[in-house]
Amino acid sequence: TLLDMTVTNVMNHLEIVVSDIIKQAEISENKILGIGVGISGYFTLADDKINTHNMLNDWADISIAQLLTEKFSMPVWVENDAKAAAAGEGIDGVGSEFHDFVYLFISTAFGGGVIQNGNILHGAHGNAGEVGDILPPKRYIHPNLENLRQILIKNGTKVGTISELLATFDINWPGINEWVNQVQDAVSLVASASAAILDTQAIVIGGHIPTELAELLIKNVEIYVQYRRSSHRPTPILLTAKSLHEPVAVGAASLPFRALCL
Repeated sequence: TLLDMTVTNVMNHLEIVVSDIIKQAEISENKILGIGVGISGYFTLADDKINTHNMLNDWADISIAQLLTEKFSMPVWVENDAKAAAAGEGIDGVGSEFHDFVYLFISTAFGGGVIQNGNILHGAHGNAGEVGDILPPKRYIHPNLENLRQILIKNGTKVGTISELLATFDINWPGINEWVNQVQDAVSLVASASAAILDTQAIVIGGHIPTELAELLIKNVEIYVQYRRSSHRPTPILLTAKSLHEPVAVGAASLPFRALCL
């Protein structure tokens, strides 16, 4: 993990990483389809730039695809991190069973992605799946790990960073149930809206949330339906993500294959 996420530092680091990967894989560069990037933020209306998370301000005013293409002389695909994770789940997770699902990305922030018929749903501007914007900020607490960290600290658990929280996570920490109670209505609203609009097969809770915590949250999530003649429309299955090792990286790596091979 890099602490300095400026463009200059990341590009210098990438040059070393790409070179090492090529050597370790023992492949020639002409066999590489391209580079996939997953980054927090949303696409702007006018161009292919990403309006990034505040911690990535240095990346907000540049074309990431153009920058990397010029650097490495390869085609580049850029995707929002949550949608990239959904793409990874489609290849390395529940996608083996479900071709249509909504992926809820719970990490430092809250986002999502939609897989429809096995493909990433992009939308008119590349921002389909921005489920966090379903939640009015003054009425719902966003279900993210930073809010969890703050609640844990309030309850006496010392976690300095989210990385530390994940490395030492204990489902029995005081404050876990408080977080679930605070965010369950928000997740229920997003899951219900996703089910109603997309008629999807599954709602997957993933990102960087620990599986135990995702399972506890699912037990408290409700998908709202109307009953007619003692029945209701089919609703999606709620389940935890199966792609657990760097889902954003897995999904980003799949972007060239999705674009050129699938």
